[in-house]
Order: sequence, then structure tokens, then C-alpha cells
Amino acid sequence: MSARAAAERAARVRERVDAACRAAGRPPAAVDVLAVAKGHPLAAVHELVQLGFHRFGENRVQEAVAKYGVGDAQPAWVHDIRLHLIGHLQSNKVKLARDYFQLIQTVDRVSLVAQLARDPRDPRPIMVQVNVGREPQKQGVWPEDLLAFLGGLGPEPGVSVVGLMAVLPRVDEPLRGRAMEEAHAVWQAVRRERWPWAPCEGLSMGMSEDFEMAIHHGSTEVRIGTALFGARPLATPHEDN
Repeated sequence: MSARAAAERAARVRERVDAACRAAGRPPAAVDVLAVAKGHPLAAVHELVQLGFHRFGENRVQEAVAKYGVGDAQPAWVHDIRLHLIGHLQSNKVKLARDYFQLIQTVDRVSLVAQLARDPRDPRPIMVQVNVGREPQKQGVWPEDLLAFLGGLGPEPGVSVVGLMAVLPRVDEPLRGRAMEEAHAVWQAVRRERWPWAPCEGLSMGMSEDFEMAIHHGSTEVRIGTALFGARPLATPHEDN
């Protein structure tokens, strides 16, 4: 991706986010953009950093470590960005993921919460993944099980559930809109509980093809890959982008 192409894509995404926020009666600052960098080289990430993006999503722990490096091999600018894990987290990668990512969005098992918990004086921020479409081939807690799942966690002093990450079914409108409505409703239900271990300030919902609709339905973070980076050279079917 050339610097010019990166700048054009970034400007267009920002225009679309701003327009969607205005149409929904929301301030643009109410919605964050998570640039989904999985499958793209470090140089492409750096181009977006130079354009003002500082939040990046990666799908695989080892791919992220190989891309961004560790220790002296890590470029200085990497220390100024926030890396989010948005792919499935395997139990044997938890320690590495916990130490490498600033936020893990795909927690969906109590066993993961226990592994991610660390010093209770510094709770680990996480998101809980919600399988809104109830698709058995996808990971995530089903909406009707979410309150029991979160209620059963607390009080866990080692983690803080800062939001929900909605995985939506790949369906056309109006079914996609209904799924987003359900995701927003279950997010609001969690917030009404006022659990200290699950403040759930954020709702991560919407991707390149539907983020305007997600903003309309109350998303506070949109996960945008293709619209910012173009097609992934290492694209894998059935992954969020």
C-alpha cells in the first residue's frame, strides 16, 4: 500500500465515520476506529500510525509478535500504539497474549478469565466476545447466557470487563440490523447491572462492510481492515475484517 493510497483510504474512512455519527446524532468522538492489521506488513501499519491511527487489531498472537517484535527488535513507535487481540485465544497462548496485547477482545470462557487475571491492584482489561448469531462454528458467549457468564465472574479483582465484542452473522439487511439491535440491547442490560468488575463501557461492533449501520445501532468501536488497508495478501476465510 503506497503512502498516497493509505492517506486516501484513511481520509475516506474518517469521512464515513463522521457522517455516520452525525446521521445517528452522535459526536464523532463517541466512536473509535480499530485498524485491523492482521495479514498486513509492519510497513502498512506504520503508514497508518503516521496518519494518526494508534489502535490496531491482530488475529493471531504469534503473528503479532513476529510482526511488531520484542525488546530491542521492536521499533520505537510501536510503544505508542495499542494492540488488541481480536482472534480466538488458545489456552497455551494466554501468558504471551496477556503480556503482549493491551486489550484482549475475545474472552469467552471462564478458564481464560482465570488465566488472564493478574495483580488485583492492576486489573487486566478484557472484552467478552458475544456470538450474536448463535452460530455453533463461531466462538463467543450466546446473548441469553451473557448475564450469567458475567455475573459468575465477580468479583474477580484481576480483570475488568471493559466491553463486549459482538460477532455478527453474515446475513443481509434487515437481519443484520436486527442482530445489531440485539447486541446493543444485551450490552445495555449488562451496563444496568453496574458490576464493578464489568463496567462494560464499550461495544465493539461493525466491520468494513457494515460499520455505518453499527454506528447507527450504538457501536462505540468499529473494527476496520479492508477499508483502511485494502485486501489482505494473507486473507483467511471467515475472519472479521
